[in-house]
Amino acid sequence: MSLTRRDKFAASQSPYALDPNTFDVSERGLSSVTAIWAGRKNGRTTASFGTLVGEHNKHASFEEFVAKVDMRYGGTYEGKWDGRTLITESALPELRRLELINLLDGVLSRFPLVPEGYEGWFYRA
Repeated sequence: MSLTRRDKFAASQSPYALDPNTFDVSERGLSSVTAIWAGRKNGRTTASFGTLVGEHNKHASFEEFVAKVDMRYGGTYEGKWDGRTLITESALPELRRLELINLLDGVLSRFPLVPEGYEGWFYRA
């Protein structure tokens, strides 16, 4: 399951905006890219910040990553914001919590615009 780019924004289908400048291949051969994505939780639109990782393949470029990344499990989020509550997978220093709230609140308030510096919207194909 790869990603495909669409102009239409549909939060219920978890669209991803990717920062191509963060594309990286680790020494272990894992490809990754920073992402922001939308979702729906309890009838509210959410914005998440985290990383997409190509766990089984080393991708040569950002474009190859988008075309071939296995998206069955989605991204690993650092924070998810619904306009009221920041959900994180682990405890974060207060400064990082405030940075994430500030970032994600700005993204959430401007949906369906793609965040500056990112490319999108990408959907699971």
